[in-house]
Amino acid sequence: MICIYCLFKRKAKEDQLLDIVDKCSEDMQLHGLEAVNMMGIAAWCLQVDSAKRPSLSTVVKVSEGVMDVEVDIDYNFLDLPCADSSSSTLV
Repeated sequence: MICIYCLFKRKAKEDQLLDIVDKCSEDMQLHGLEAVNMMGIAAWCLQVDSAKRPSLSTVVKVSEGVMDVEVDIDYNFLDLPCADSSSSTLV
């Protein structure tokens, strides 16, 4: 079994966040890249080091497509141990 945070963290490091976008939703599949962009914004906003978090104006610019999400994101923003399991069963 794997928790959603660990799955997100693994998929982000593998550059495969699109894999966790709902495949049963036609709308989510149609807007999958936007969903991945929003996941990146969320991870950016959750940085442990507050100096690495974006300002609200930056978040707006990224969501409007004027700027890109920071590429050097630390996905260890929660203190949860994640097993290196290939299981995709969510807890």
